[in-house]
Amino acid sequence: MKRLSPKELQIVGTAVAVLLVGLVVFLIGGETPANNNDINNELSGKEVYPIDINTASVDTLVLLPGIGPTKANAIVEYREEKGFFNNPQELMNVKGIGEATLNNIRDFVVCYIDNIETKSENQKNSFDINIATIDQLQTLPGIGPEKAKAIINYRESYGPFTHPDELTNVKGIGEATIKNIKGFIYVEEMKTNNVMPKPRQTKININTAGISELKKLPGIGDVLAQRIIEYRDQLGQFTSKEEITNVKGIGEKIYESIKELITF
Repeated sequence: MKRLSPKELQIVGTAVAVLLVGLVVFLIGGETPANNNDINNELSGKEVYPIDINTASVDTLVLLPGIGPTKANAIVEYREEKGFFNNPQELMNVKGIGEATLNNIRDFVVCYIDNIETKSENQKNSFDINIATIDQLQTLPGIGPEKAKAIINYRESYGPFTHPDELTNVKGIGEATIKNIKGFIYVEEMKTNNVMPKPRQTKININTAGISELKKLPGIGDVLAQRIIEYRDQLGQFTSKEEITNVKGIGEKIYESIKELITF
């Protein structure tokens, strides 16, 4: 048998090495990761799409590719603070959503702003928020079961609303929401020969109120009420309403909802 020369041995060795590498790649390579087209093809067949980003809940938004609970909540919060989206491109203004995410979901979202700005079939006439039921309140744009219940609870606790703008005192309702629903609501003036309005609750003095009284304020539970009292005991009486934001856990959102209900 002819002995191979060093050069021939080198060629054979290289060929064997290439074959071994190819075999390893074949064995461990696995499936090719799905690309955006694969994702789009899989999702496009589902009946839930397209999703209206102006009305979708967090549970619905998480069905979009790349949108988890955090981003879904961010979309809803942005919508409530800034108002409805005019086009999907505005999603890039939401924290955590960039061009790549937008490109992945663009084919699965819509903005039906025109339908929102007009009254629905179930809401042909505006109504008085002082007598509206939970079902009526839920026909308003951006008002779901929780906010509708919060409006009712506020009304029962503090008496009839004197103006639609007073809804901003209700937890979870901001200026953007008021702007979107103002055309659908009103406050009927109370007359002496009609049902007398329930007296509005006296403002709560944050320098003297106990836990049970402080808990009557929107967004204030046992923990925050206790912190208010501890702050007062340690640093002395509050010298302004705004000072209550120094209490741990009370930020601008809670302060905005209670500032018209407190005194010092």
